[in-house]
Amino acid sequence: MEQKLFEQELAYYEANKERFFEVAPGMYVLLKNGKEFGFYDSFEDAWKAGENLFGDDLFFIHQILDEEGALDYPAYSLGQTHAGL
Repeated sequence: MEQKLFEQELAYYEANKERFFEVAPGMYVLLKNGKEFGFYDSFEDAWKAGENLFGDDLFFIHQILDEEGALDYPAYSLGQTHAGL
């Protein structure tokens, strides 16, 4: 189930990344259920906002770049799984 949700959020990001880049290049976007919940200057700020908004639910964070490399993977996490923050 988590993989399907991840793929849906990634597809939404991909479909909208040009628009995101126009309004917030280099920032991080917080997504959940195909909706945007803000643009943030850092991953940490987006993570904190996701935890505040969604608690232990899944959410999606991705840095907005015009060209992305193969090693640039979005953060998709459970509130219970902390990235050492």
